[in-house]
Amino acid sequence: MSMLAVAVALLGVLCVVNLLLTFGVIRRLKEGQGTSSPVGLPVPGAEVGAFEVAARDGRILSRESLGEGTLVAFLSAGCAGCGPQVPRLLERAREHHGERIVAVVSGPEAEAARLVEPLAGVADIVLEPQAKAANDAFGVRGYPSFCQVAGGVVTASSVNVAALPAPSRS
Repeated sequence: MSMLAVAVALLGVLCVVNLLLTFGVIRRLKEGQGTSSPVGLPVPGAEVGAFEVAARDGRILSRESLGEGTLVAFLSAGCAGCGPQVPRLLERAREHHGERIVAVVSGPEAEAARLVEPLAGVADIVLEPQAKAANDAFGVRGYPSFCQVAGGVVTASSVNVAALPAPSRS
């Protein structure tokens, strides 16, 4: 009987230790959510890698062609959070007329149409298979992702286009 009591007590202690470790891991994960650049988002201050892609209209886009103050939106056809960002992107285009916008849309063209059609005429649109090269050059691994670029360097990034600073007026 005393062996059973010792075993139960030991099991209880192990459960308490496991619970404390679990709470510690959860706390560390929550602390990491407040970072300025979640995993997969272009990092401000990082240089954009070399790339050359064809936009939907046939124009060639590269790091050098982006120019100063370009907003680059990375969207995916299979992304639930991307659809709600499209009206915000259109609103930004209206508010900051003249800011260049490039939309890189991943996924099959038929599925991406819901994201692409509203942006036609507002943004330079890059579709698959070209989108992969742009995603790699910016280090994008999650959607939606938005960044501002100046001189080939990411100046700001966010998962919400409304969180980006207004473009500077020269």
